[in-house]
Amino acid sequence: MSQRDQKKLNYKKNKKHQTIWNYMRRNRHFRMGDVMMVCDVSLGYLQKYIKVLEETEYIIHTNKNKRPYSNREYTLYNYTGVAAPRVVPEGLYDENINETHVLYEERIVHLPENLPEILESMKSNDAATKVELCKASGVTRKKLNDWWNVIEKLGVVKDRFQEVVNKKLVDVYIFDSSRVREIIKELKAGAYKEEDKELRSLWMH
Repeated sequence: MSQRDQKKLNYKKNKKHQTIWNYMRRNRHFRMGDVMMVCDVSLGYLQKYIKVLEETEYIIHTNKNKRPYSNREYTLYNYTGVAAPRVVPEGLYDENINETHVLYEERIVHLPENLPEILESMKSNDAATKVELCKASGVTRKKLNDWWNVIEKLGVVKDRFQEVVNKKLVDVYIFDSSRVREIIKELKAGAYKEEDKELRSLWMH
């Protein structure tokens, strides 16, 4: 696809953005109510686009009116070209200068070694021995034991009983599946931190 065709494609994908931007180019000082009426866009759509343009300092709020939203007035402060800057996951991409204004930096979540795999195996099994957990998670017995004290304090083991396996009495642990899912969710949200490697903030006892 040629660069010209790509620009046409981008225009079609962002037609509403472009309509709003064209209005701003022609009317450097504008009122929100006029933009909605002339460009035929919804309030919700316009608010999202205006918010990003304001955060990246393409436009400036020039009057004191905040409510109703239609009475807000703005000035186009940073005009970079004909193509409308478009909202992207990171923030705002300006095709005119080939630059992305980053507003939403990707959050890096650190996960503890082996624990997520152990918890996933617990989520898939209501009860299991340590040997069975090791097989299901792919974690060595030593690594499992290293985490076991924390696992019990997290409240994911709700009970245990003993049974005979190969003529040996072994412990079988019963897991609280809802608590397991809760801990997995907390880990994915960033609960594991350098200053809290034992996840004490999540301990139940």
